[in-house]
Amino acid sequence: MSTDRALELMLVDFDLLYHSPTPIEPDPTWYFHAFNLNGWRPPGYDTRWNLDVLLAARRAGQRRDSRVVLVTDRPDYREMRAIVTEMVESTEVKWTDIRLRSVVFDGTPAAFRVEVAFRVEVVSECLRKEPGLQRVIMFDGAKDAISAVREVVESSGRRFVEG
Repeated sequence: MSTDRALELMLVDFDLLYHSPTPIEPDPTWYFHAFNLNGWRPPGYDTRWNLDVLLAARRAGQRRDSRVVLVTDRPDYREMRAIVTEMVESTEVKWTDIRLRSVVFDGTPAAFRVEVAFRVEVVSECLRKEPGLQRVIMFDGAKDAISAVREVVESSGRRFVEG
């Protein structure tokens, strides 16, 4: 992390940044498997990248007072971390951190939902580590996660912007 004082945090959800293939038949375990990301290509060669989000993240990453954190509910295990890291490194964004969710797959419905608490935890940690943060920008498709993070950010006296 840069020694410059951070004023802005941008939180980017991986599955909003990259629209991965979906299963042919409904399968709630699909996103728990790294193989479903096989065949990806870098931006410019793969139409599944959300270029609006990507360009916003690149611009933020170029500013010395900005931190750009990737967050995903995909589980944190070796193969998943390797492919997600390789993918986001191909974006030429200066990522501050890449956060995959620590989750134990137990087959319950709770294991499959977007984990609002995970996003709140990531943002809260960033706010503690960088007390000078004045603004949080969040790119995420989960409205309940956006609402929860907005509440945390605004209750701390900072500005929240939905990307």
